[in-house]
Amino acid sequence: MRDIIKKLPKRRGYGKNRGRTVNSSRPRAIVIPLTTLDSKFDSGTEINLAVLRERGLVDRAPRRVKIVGGETSKKFTIVGLAMTAGAKKTIESAGGAIK
Repeated sequence: MRDIIKKLPKRRGYGKNRGRTVNSSRPRAIVIPLTTLDSKFDSGTEINLAVLRERGLVDRAPRRVKIVGGETSKKFTIVGLAMTAGAKKTIESAGGAIK
């Protein structure tokens, strides 16, 4: 019997400690690249969650929206949105601001 049990595949990470490290009920952030913002908005636009819903980039009521890196040459003012370090650097180098 011991030999049969030893041959069964092990599912590591699915045991008694899984609930402590993995929260599957947490909603994932909606990711928006800077290249999308560059194509949808004019230079000098203030971008927040309401504006993203208005333009159709966010279709439902998300809890989290995150701006990720890409290329842009326009000056954006980002208000109240999470972003990666690369996106922040790109926006500030183009002359934009983050509030």
